[in-house]
Amino acid sequence: MNNSNNKISQYFVRNYLNKAILKRIFLKPQTRTSLIEYFGVRPNTISEHINELLEEEKIIQSDPIKTGGRDLVTLKINNNHSYYAGVVIDGEKIKGVTMGLAGELVYKYSAINPQPSGNKEFVNNIIDVVSHLIDNTQDNKICSLCFAGEHFSTKDNTYHSEYIDNYEMVDFISYFKKLMKLKFKLQSGIYSKTMAERWFGKGKGIENFAFFNFGTGVSVGIVNKNILNQGAYQIGGQLGHTRKFSDKKCRCGRIGCLETVASVWAVKDFLRNNPDILSEQMTKKIDILPLANIIDSYLNSAIIEQNRKSILHLMGMAEYWAIAIRNIIDILAPSKIIIGGTMLRAKNIILPIIENEIRSKLFPFEDKDILIEVSELGEYNGAIGGAAFLLEEIYNIPEPEYFFDLI
Repeated sequence: MNNSNNKISQYFVRNYLNKAILKRIFLKPQTRTSLIEYFGVRPNTISEHINELLEEEKIIQSDPIKTGGRDLVTLKINNNHSYYAGVVIDGEKIKGVTMGLAGELVYKYSAINPQPSGNKEFVNNIIDVVSHLIDNTQDNKICSLCFAGEHFSTKDNTYHSEYIDNYEMVDFISYFKKLMKLKFKLQSGIYSKTMAERWFGKGKGIENFAFFNFGTGVSVGIVNKNILNQGAYQIGGQLGHTRKFSDKKCRCGRIGCLETVASVWAVKDFLRNNPDILSEQMTKKIDILPLANIIDSYLNSAIIEQNRKSILHLMGMAEYWAIAIRNIIDILAPSKIIIGGTMLRAKNIILPIIENEIRSKLFPFEDKDILIEVSELGEYNGAIGGAAFLLEEIYNIPEPEYFFDLI
């Protein structure tokens, strides 16, 4: 990044150098000399900003090490400075994690209420998770909390879902503000999961990637030139509601969405038409069963019981997912595709179909192979990503090269 013919502009020094230094130390412990060489600024300037970060306790420095010349002092992120939490509301499950400033996982907790009967039970479940996070954080240091979920309204800080009576809006943010002196944020579930991959998963260090989540629905988060694409409505990459995949009516009210043929809703239709796969009693109750249980039973029939009809149906859904992924690749050309979600339990069935579609060349001059990887962050990735949004707030700065002046 640095060039002997360039130096950072005074605008960057005034507005972003503290953040840039903090991010550099976050990625790897530094010395003052290494920071001077990297940013190309005067030693006094670096010292001024380092001293500010030390006073704010965002960084710490090691004891001097004798080297024969000047004593060596290393600068590191101070994990005791603050903690922040993420809570993901993912269908029937509510999960939360607490993390330190540098991404240290302090605690994680889940609450499961398969069928909340209304607003009171729903809010109490979330309070249960948040209370556990706060009670089990070192010295109760949580200073900020991010709620992640697919049904947030950022306009009025409310949440609605099919799991709540009559889709009523729940304003639990205001409720929490009365109980706790914390900063609260809202974010889409898919964006939180994508952010988790960016900071701690397969997307770490990758400038352009797409994260696809195949769970109850279908969604995608896209990072392009290190910037998270917030989508048309800032509520999530609703790939599952792209249309012309069928003539069926989607639960959103429109016709032909991808989710009508490749989601848990398509699985429910399949199981209704094949009652021999589940017990007759379970098939009759399929509309009131928790969605997580339906997916588990379906995947077990394909993976463990090797039911041919289930395998063929799953392969059919994978073909639809592969087409959707290919469309994103052809439009945005990400360098890596990351896939996650409950359906990836059957990755041995799904991945070969997706890989075959992606490897198919559209133009003779295509010479770029897209890397495909499966997420390893597990079921807490949404909560991890929610917590990671504070990292975005702390470290998100313009690329320094845009602020270089020729001298």
